[in-house]
Amino acid sequence: MAIDDGTREIINNLRIASPCPMLWSDMQHTQEEAVRFCGDCRKNVYDVSKMSAQETALLLQKSEINGVSTCMQLYRRADGKLITDDCPIGLRRIRDGFQKVRSLAAAFIVFLYAQSVFAQGKNLSAQNKPTLTRGKVAVPMGGIIAGPSQIMGGAPVATDWRTIAMKNASVKSLADKIAAREKQSPATDADKLEVLRLRYNMAQEASKQGVPYFALQELGSIQAALQSTTESSGTKGENSAQHASLLKDVLNAKMAISKKLGVTDTKCIQDELDKLK
Repeated sequence: MAIDDGTREIINNLRIASPCPMLWSDMQHTQEEAVRFCGDCRKNVYDVSKMSAQETALLLQKSEINGVSTCMQLYRRADGKLITDDCPIGLRRIRDGFQKVRSLAAAFIVFLYAQSVFAQGKNLSAQNKPTLTRGKVAVPMGGIIAGPSQIMGGAPVATDWRTIAMKNASVKSLADKIAAREKQSPATDADKLEVLRLRYNMAQEASKQGVPYFALQELGSIQAALQSTTESSGTKGENSAQHASLLKDVLNAKMAISKKLGVTDTKCIQDELDKLK
């Protein structure tokens, strides 16, 4: 999946809020290459340079929705960009590509490419070499903080995941369609239901594009709107069946995305699904 501007912005804006003196080499190995266990703070530490941007963004959303802090090891270039495993000249990608090569000729080509990248690295000046920080992260919004090695103190700042989602073209397209539909008047019950269905589609697309946090928020809002309409005025006939069908879809999507985000308490969602049986 291509990395959209919103996801890349979040990754580049990561800052260490509470620096950690523990060395990566002193931490316990886990089953995942990008994760080690810190015996000092008794938490997992994630090396972002060994994770893709999408994996990192998902980890941040899991942490935020479950109310836990995340410890990371960050390598930042002098231009402020954070190094992830899917960077264009990431050395890990070269290694992975080399392992997939089956012929000696292709292997030789990969070797030459790797040599070229290493040569570029040797030619970098000292100011262009990535800096390393490690510890609890904060995710400030609104541009790159000056200085590649600057450490930001204080508690993590909540991320506006809706803004991030809207930077994805497919999600924004659906949002524009919803806005245009809502401007039409007068709005009948069928019109309102159509808008809610479009919002459901937008939430599903946002989750698919790597912003499940926003998707879960949007689905919760759709669920409340459906239940409020049913309780206040009631729905009859075809509209009633369509409301029930959409509500079931919304609840099933909430369940799936909650699991994706590592939310363990999904009893309330299951209870609502059971009422529809």
